[in-house]
Amino acid sequence: MIATGNGRFRKAMQLNLRFLDWIWHVKGSLPLAPEVSTDQAFEKLDALLQVPGTTYTRDQDRLIFQKKNQPAQDKMSIFDSGVLQVKEASQGKRLYYNLVSKTLLFCFLAPALFFGFGKVFEFTKEYRAAAYSAAAIHTHPKGGGMGRRRKKTQ
Repeated sequence: MIATGNGRFRKAMQLNLRFLDWIWHVKGSLPLAPEVSTDQAFEKLDALLQVPGTTYTRDQDRLIFQKKNQPAQDKMSIFDSGVLQVKEASQGKRLYYNLVSKTLLFCFLAPALFFGFGKVFEFTKEYRAAAYSAAAIHTHPKGGGMGRRRKKTQ
C-alpha cells in the first residue's frame, strides 16, 4: 500500500485523521444579528485577541489567529490557533469558527497515559512478588523458606 505511487496511503491517512480530528478541533457556527456587519462582528471579538502572545491577521471576512505562551487568564487560552469567518447563509449571516487545541488532545490522551502507568506498576508488582518468593526459597540451604524453624537436637 505504501509503495503505490497513486497516493492511496495518503488518502487513507487523511481519512483516518478526519475521524480523529474532532478531538482537538472545535468547529461550528453562530448566527449573527441581521444588522451586524462583518466589521462589527470582528470588533466585538477584538478584545479576546488583544492578549500577549496572540497574533492575528484579518482580510475582509476572515480572521486567522495564532497563540503562543498564552497566559492562563486569557479567555481563549485553551486554543492554539483558529480561523473565524463571516459568511452569508440561507438564514442570514453566520460566524463560522474552526479552532485548534493541543490541550484538548492532551486531555483525550491523558487517561491512556495513566492506564499505561497502572499496567507497568501491576507488572512490576507481580514480578517483584515472584522475585521475593524465589529469593526466599534460595536463601536457606534446605529450601524451607524464611519462616521455618530448626528442631533442637539433644
